[in-house]
Amino acid sequence: MKHPRLKLALLFLLAMAVTTLYLVYRSEQLNIETEQQVLADPEPAPAPVQPVPSPPLASDSNASLPDVNPVPEPIPKPAPPIDDDVVTTDFLTDLAAFALDHFHPARTVHNPGAHPLLNLSVKSVNMRYGIHLFGLGHEQTGLLPARREILKYILQIPTLNFLSSVYLDRFREELITRAQATTRLFVVNDRETERGLTETEISVFLELLAAKIRGTGQVLKGLTTDPTALELLNVHQDAVERVNAAHARFWKKEKEKLMPLKADRAAEEIKNAILTRERVREEYLKVVRSSASTEHVSDQEVFYLGQWTARRIAADQGTMETLDHLADLLFRVSDRLTTPEPRPEIP
Repeated sequence: MKHPRLKLALLFLLAMAVTTLYLVYRSEQLNIETEQQVLADPEPAPAPVQPVPSPPLASDSNASLPDVNPVPEPIPKPAPPIDDDVVTTDFLTDLAAFALDHFHPARTVHNPGAHPLLNLSVKSVNMRYGIHLFGLGHEQTGLLPARREILKYILQIPTLNFLSSVYLDRFREELITRAQATTRLFVVNDRETERGLTETEISVFLELLAAKIRGTGQVLKGLTTDPTALELLNVHQDAVERVNAAHARFWKKEKEKLMPLKADRAAEEIKNAILTRERVREEYLKVVRSSASTEHVSDQEVFYLGQWTARRIAADQGTMETLDHLADLLFRVSDRLTTPEPRPEIP
């Protein structure tokens, strides 16, 4: 009985071994096929995991929000001011200082009177910047070529508009800043006392300067709108030349020791030439002053401006329109100097 049972056990063990070997072989075949499939067709990358929004906080008065400090955006820096290569900022600051140097409040060492004084003239300004060329850029080396170069650049309507837009407010600020740092010698009870300018005195300075600038513009406007004024200047120039010629003839006769009668006639000729010159000059002043109020500009300045204008127009007839536009811009400068800054609103 035991022998058949032993055979059955051996057969069972043999069957188990064969089955195990088959399963191992099949597993290795499946692994090889899987690796070949992966190499032939790689598996796509997994999709990114989307963040899950956190649930809203419960409405609770005692609940506190998380302490989040967002990074502020950088504040853009203001663009640097635009400057001109010919009419530079040095000209602007020098002109402001030059104007302030000619302002003398009342009861000061240089102006003991009761009224403030601004003894700034068109001629003094033209002499300073037309000869010394302070703050005016140029490429020419000689004085006359440099002046022609500068005037040719400035006396153009686009250039004037550009300079006005770039420098007008800065000129006003420069005047006020310098005036606030300026001192004057005042005479108080026969004693000299140095102190700074008050806000009222600074306002008076700006008003006087604005009146001078407006008066200059009014003279230019009169010269460019009424051709009679320039015609009278030409007549006046002829009269000046006749006076000079009369003087030359008189001294020639004196040198030749001619008879007294001829000397008297030469002297009479000088007298008549001078009378003609002065009559034409008065006619010119009347024409210019009748066009607008020019009370803040002296007769000498009205005449000086007329001669300066005549030279510009003689060199280029197209300058007439430019000078008329310059007059309008001078009115704008005058208005800006006396316009107070807006006060900030109080919330």
